[in-house]
Amino acid sequence: MDRTGQPDITGLDVGSWYLDTGPNTRAYQIRRGTRIAAGGFLVLYRSHSGLDLSDDGGVCAC
Repeated sequence: MDRTGQPDITGLDVGSWYLDTGPNTRAYQIRRGTRIAAGGFLVLYRSHSGLDLSDDGGVCAC
């Protein structure tokens, strides 16, 4: 869906979205213009984003 809630079969614009792993962590803002193609993936590296999902079941509050 696009930001207005309408279906978007070409992908998803996630630019300027924030990802956060908990109340005591710093949120990471995805760079403006970032788009995930339909059927595609977005890979975020901890060294760049600062997000830390532990091996024991961490979750990302997206």
